[in-house]
Amino acid sequence: MAQMCSYYTGKREFTLIPTMGSQHTLDPTFHLFTQAYTRGLFKKPLEELLHGDELFLETQMNINDQPVLLQASPQTGRLTESAMKESALNVKLKEICRLVGLYKHNTIYSLRRTALTEIKRHYGADTARELAAHVRGSDALSAYVQRGEAEKDITAMRLQEFGMTQTEISKMFSQAMIGKFIAADSDETLIEVLRSRTEDAARSDEEWQALDQELEV
Repeated sequence: MAQMCSYYTGKREFTLIPTMGSQHTLDPTFHLFTQAYTRGLFKKPLEELLHGDELFLETQMNINDQPVLLQASPQTGRLTESAMKESALNVKLKEICRLVGLYKHNTIYSLRRTALTEIKRHYGADTARELAAHVRGSDALSAYVQRGEAEKDITAMRLQEFGMTQTEISKMFSQAMIGKFIAADSDETLIEVLRSRTEDAARSDEEWQALDQELEV
C-alpha cells in the first residue's frame, strides 16, 4: 500500500491500495514500489519487503531526499543531479504522448481535468470536488466536461430507442482510440497494443518472472 503524503500541514493526502484485479501493469502502487525499490529507497531486501507485515517501510533518507525527475543539461542533453523544473514537466509529457501516437494538447492540467471528469461521471460531483480540493458549492467542475452534448446519443434520444451510452461515446472518440498510430498487420487498438507490449516486456524480464513466481506461491 502506498500513501502519498506531504510533510507540510494542509496538503492533500491520498492512499493507493494495490489492485484486487489482474491489471497489474496499470496499478500505480506497482509502479511506485518498483520505482522506489529500483532507486534503492528501502533498507530491507525484496524478499523481506514482500513478505513482511510492517505498515511503514524503513527508507534510506539520503535516497528519499533525492529528486526522482532530473533536469537535463541544455548543452549536452544529459541528466544532471538537479530536480526537473515544473516548467519542463509538460514538455516531457507531450514528448511521451507523441511517442505513443497521442497528438492532442496534453498537459499535466488537462490530464487532471480528464481524471476529474471521469470521477464526476462514475462517482458523482461531490467526490470529484473533494478530490480536486474545490470549495464546497463551487461550480468549477461544470467547465470540465468539454464535449457536453457531443457525448450523448441524440439519435437514440430522438427516436426513443436504445443507443450508445455516454461512456461508450467518450471512449470511441478518446485519444487512445483515434491516435495516429498504426499497428502493422493488426486490428488492435492503441490501448491493446500498449498493454500487450508492456506485458511482454515484463514477462521477458528475469527479475519480474522471479517475483511473479513468488507471488503465485
